[in-house]
Amino acid sequence: MEFLPNAKELLSLLRTLNKDIKRGFQPKDLNVNEIFVIGMLLEHQYKDDKDSLVQVKEISEKMKVSRPYINKVINGLEEKELVVRVRKPGDKKSVYIALSQKANDIYLGNKQRLISYMNGIVNKLGEEDTLTLIKLIKKLLDIINSEG
Repeated sequence: MEFLPNAKELLSLLRTLNKDIKRGFQPKDLNVNEIFVIGMLLEHQYKDDKDSLVQVKEISEKMKVSRPYINKVINGLEEKELVVRVRKPGDKKSVYIALSQKANDIYLGNKQRLISYMNGIVNKLGEEDTLTLIKLIKKLLDIINSEG
């Protein structure tokens, strides 16, 4: 089977786009699992209806990996001073994980860079092309999700 005339170029462009976005915004000193854990903690922290503290058990269940593995990931984040282990006053047994101030500062800085970057793209594309691109990306995602 051969690529259709535009399929190979589309694949190449998607790969390039993915690499460029990662290079610009993915922290270079964090692996995928560390990013996932930080993302989960951020999600908890910025939802008003949830406690910002998360137990290792919750993280391991959501990631579908063992607690010892998650503890290894958290140890790495702790060494990088991005998370802290805390205990609630009335609960001496359970250990909770929270983002450190350093992680929050990095997140807020990256968020501002991302906002500026995306606003710049929208300004350069213009409203009409931006809406067309959004429509096409949604259509592409629908196709990809229906294939798998």
